[in-house]
Amino acid sequence: MNYDVLYNAKLQYEHRVIVKGDSYEYTGQSLFDAAQNDHIKIKARQRRVALLYFDKHQLIRMITACWYKNIEIVLINNRLTPHEIEQQLKSIQCNQLYTDQQSLKMTDEIEINRLNIIETYPKYRVDHYDDQGDYVDPKDSRINKRITTISEQNIKECDAISTIMFTSGTTGRAKAVPQRVKNHYFSAIQCQEVFDYTVGDYWINMMPLYHVSGLSILIRSLISGIQCIIIDKFSICALHQVMLNLDNENNGNNKMNENKLNQNHHRLFISCVPKMIQEIFSADFKLLKTFDGILVGGASLNRQLIEQCIHQNIPIYHSYGMTETCSQFITANIDALQINPNTVGDLDHDLKHRVLIQERDEEGIGALWIKGDNVIDRYLNISEKMNDEIFNEGWFNTGDLAKVIDDQYLIIADRRKDLIISGGENIYPKEIEAVLDRHPNVLESAVIGKANQEWGARPVAYIVLKDQTIDFSDIEHELKRLVVAKLSKYKHPDQYIMIDELPRNQTGKVTKYMLQEDGTS
Repeated sequence: MNYDVLYNAKLQYEHRVIVKGDSYEYTGQSLFDAAQNDHIKIKARQRRVALLYFDKHQLIRMITACWYKNIEIVLINNRLTPHEIEQQLKSIQCNQLYTDQQSLKMTDEIEINRLNIIETYPKYRVDHYDDQGDYVDPKDSRINKRITTISEQNIKECDAISTIMFTSGTTGRAKAVPQRVKNHYFSAIQCQEVFDYTVGDYWINMMPLYHVSGLSILIRSLISGIQCIIIDKFSICALHQVMLNLDNENNGNNKMNENKLNQNHHRLFISCVPKMIQEIFSADFKLLKTFDGILVGGASLNRQLIEQCIHQNIPIYHSYGMTETCSQFITANIDALQINPNTVGDLDHDLKHRVLIQERDEEGIGALWIKGDNVIDRYLNISEKMNDEIFNEGWFNTGDLAKVIDDQYLIIADRRKDLIISGGENIYPKEIEAVLDRHPNVLESAVIGKANQEWGARPVAYIVLKDQTIDFSDIEHELKRLVVAKLSKYKHPDQYIMIDELPRNQTGKVTKYMLQEDGTS
């Protein structure tokens, strides 16, 4: 079925560029041809191989080559240590690892069969091969009759695994997430329904391709024909260069201010984690106004930043999703955020039947369960008993705590694991963080529970200041007054600790377990 998606892109977007990088571009036809040309270089006969790449272009070629052969792909985070990589691969019985030259050097210690292939991509002649590696004339019916077009019904009935990713492991343990073809497909369709993009529009992809946020944009280009513009590494300079290139492509009509590509009937979108959009906003907020949609996910978005974007009329979309939902599950547009800046989306008729909140407390907060065609059905590297506790008759326990207000707006209260129970009272760190973040000198904050002999646990606040030369003792007194005015006494942090920056994983999520390990308290 992965092959079918590639072939369908070839049929529908034969001469249209759907993937573009700094020095390469592919139409639907040439991407399929490249996969057909590359797949014979993959010697493995296994149904599952792992890819560890730093070079995004090489990784795209390897992903599509594997999809051509309908091989399950394990996408490895290139920031992991050799030990972590080996543990992950052994947990899912994957014994074939493909690398580029840079990652080959870092995997010497791994006891997995490693192959280094396709290091560079010069201009190449497209040859045609069958599954046995024999040359076939491109006019031969064996090439053209294999598939016509894919249907949603065929996709829905297909259980084939497309990719395997490991959860970001904010708790310190990563689970293996099997993302099926149908999960990716319906995630892409849902995204298109939210943003209403079409063939000829653009989506800038600054995210890592081994993460669902980056891979999902590539998959959208195959399914909908939107052009996926690859930026190898996020920087304001690189983003400006891409915008300048688009400006030139569109005959100079886009003046790189509040005017948009709509003048030439093209629309422009981008995906960011909160840290990225904060950096862009601080450097050049007018650049954000160039976009028709800015999808923000991967971590909770600061309410202060949301309000700033609303004030500047920046088209921000705050999403809730995860590796297990193949990108966003629900998305709040600017209209919903104006009504409630804390929401991650409006529960329309369809979503009301796909969201369930159980075991609610007196504030209406409970465990969030979700279901849908873009939601996985199990993990690969945990016991059946644990899977049965997390997945139940199509429902998935997200591990998050949530509530619905006005019977319409979904609010994520916190991660269940982050909940602080103090003297029998539930304390939600996000509620405290929202108050602290409103201080004009606070860039961001994180609240965790620290063990306390009398109360069981008590909240401790970690603070990152915008200007770290300011005397923190003065700020601490102001934060205490702010908390007293806004929160019940049992929610007041016992400590306020200034740090240079919060620990984060690749997607920008704060890794609170690392604060738990911090000896400052």
